[in-house]
Amino acid sequence: MLNTCTNNLQIIVTGSQRGGTTATAVVIRSLGIAFPNGDDLHEDAMLFANMIDENWDEMKSTIASYNNAHMAWGWKYPSITRFPTKLAAALPLFSNPVIIHVWRDVFSVATHRMKHNQETSLNQELKRLQKELENQIASIEHCETVCPVLHVSYEKLITYPVEQVLRIQSFLKIQGDISNAVSYIKPGQYQSWPTK
Repeated sequence: MLNTCTNNLQIIVTGSQRGGTTATAVVIRSLGIAFPNGDDLHEDAMLFANMIDENWDEMKSTIASYNNAHMAWGWKYPSITRFPTKLAAALPLFSNPVIIHVWRDVFSVATHRMKHNQETSLNQELKRLQKELENQIASIEHCETVCPVLHVSYEKLITYPVEQVLRIQSFLKIQGDISNAVSYIKPGQYQSWPTK
């Protein structure tokens, strides 16, 4: 049975870099949700740049084109909630936004980032994450007043994939089989989305 989403939704997937947003986007995409203009990591850098630059007219036009092409679609970018003021200004441009915020153990995030940046240290990354978390919490507090928010634990997703995929499916009101989505999640890790 094909997955179907009967709601006009704009699904914003965010969290910390190296924090599990890609795994979550893979699940959502495998449930049948498009991520237009997304790269191999499902990230739409253009929408993010429009938000950071406060290019609201361009952002509104892009959102309208995505709405015309898809009943429901996703926008994944890890750093969205690091900018609470800009996100608050961007949300009214969406007709029916929902947010999925992914959380991951900060030690795991810090050590994973260190693998990609040899010039940093554990303490430096933990301090950066402390500031990021403060901004993320401020963003989520505002978002929860204007749209639905689902909190997802990366650790729980890769440990209890069926339970967590069902949570995401229920939140998005998607009907259909979850076996494909669950197949991307392996014990302790996830499988990347196949590239063309």
